[in-house]
Amino acid sequence: MKKMFLFLMIYSSFIVNAQVPKMGNDTLIDIACWNIEWFGDATNGPINETLQFNNVKSVLQNADIDVWALEEISDATAWVNLTAAMPDYGNTITTYSQTQKTGLIWNKNIFDFISSQSVLTDQTYYNDFAGRPPLEVILKTKINSVVDTIYFYVLHLKAYGDQTSYGRRQNASGYLKTFLETNRADKKVIVLGDWNDDLNSSTYNNLTSPFANFVNDSTHFFFPTKVLCDQGKSSYITGGKMLDEQMLSKSLQKFYVNNSCRVVNELPTYISGYLSDNTSDHYPVLSFYNTKRYAGVGVDEIASFPLKISVYPNPSEGNIFIETTAEVSQISVINNIGQSSVVEWTKTSNGLIKMKLNESFSTGIYFIHLTTNDGVLQSKISIK
Repeated sequence: MKKMFLFLMIYSSFIVNAQVPKMGNDTLIDIACWNIEWFGDATNGPINETLQFNNVKSVLQNADIDVWALEEISDATAWVNLTAAMPDYGNTITTYSQTQKTGLIWNKNIFDFISSQSVLTDQTYYNDFAGRPPLEVILKTKINSVVDTIYFYVLHLKAYGDQTSYGRRQNASGYLKTFLETNRADKKVIVLGDWNDDLNSSTYNNLTSPFANFVNDSTHFFFPTKVLCDQGKSSYITGGKMLDEQMLSKSLQKFYVNNSCRVVNELPTYISGYLSDNTSDHYPVLSFYNTKRYAGVGVDEIASFPLKISVYPNPSEGNIFIETTAEVSQISVINNIGQSSVVEWTKTSNGLIKMKLNESFSTGIYFIHLTTNDGVLQSKISIK
């Protein structure tokens, strides 16, 4: 079956500067991590620094994602120029001496900045974290009546598939878990970035994952990327492995839109030569969060908000999720000459509508019509 990419078309909310499409969702919080391979380094990584800069900038500007955790920022001037091109976003970058730095970029309309620092910086941890201690960034939401504070941790763990590197990743995972349990036990936490290993079994000799301490503690932690590992997805292009992970504390998990996490592996469709010489050897990993679903920590009532329709992830590979506050009785998809097709759909355990468009839907502009007790809700989409 051919792949289909779905785009919610909201023309007033973004400006297209390149071929890369909008991927964020206006009613959700979108969080992505991306290793941008020696960004700005003239000696390592992509051979055309100007082209890499423009491609990375186009992705960040056009994708319209609320938070980006970035790894391998390797030139201060390139970082300053990149963030200057995104005036609606705040940013912070690590200050450690290691060349490959980590950083975070966030939508200032969604978040207020509280603080940032590197944690686990003591010499005891230095070697196991490869000289790149975790970056902690604390942001406060602005979009809800009840304020939520989210603790972001950007990781870039030790690379390579050898016994020593494996052990260092395992040790770093242990240090991080102890830190979170001791200092952030009651907080909304997301740890994301380039973990440089898989969650199911290690890239080194298929040993137990160095992150088994987190994976096996499902009482306190949840990996949106675990299902991607189970499916054999890969975020590291040349190695064909799932190295870029996202992990949530249980207090943040209830805001996660189930099954929304995905590898943004369609970028080569929009960026010619993406891997070979001009952008990165990693794909971004993206997930979605509905912070309006609950009124606050420990409160399970769904917040009330006006009737709406939102469609995601964006783009989609055929599986489409619809969120609406209306009671839906029928869904139709209408093409640009008025021909209508009724489609089958189901409801997920958390109340989302799930439908799958088959290969009979060719490239073009369509409308999704939801028949509800309150009338018809409509959303314009493009299938590509």
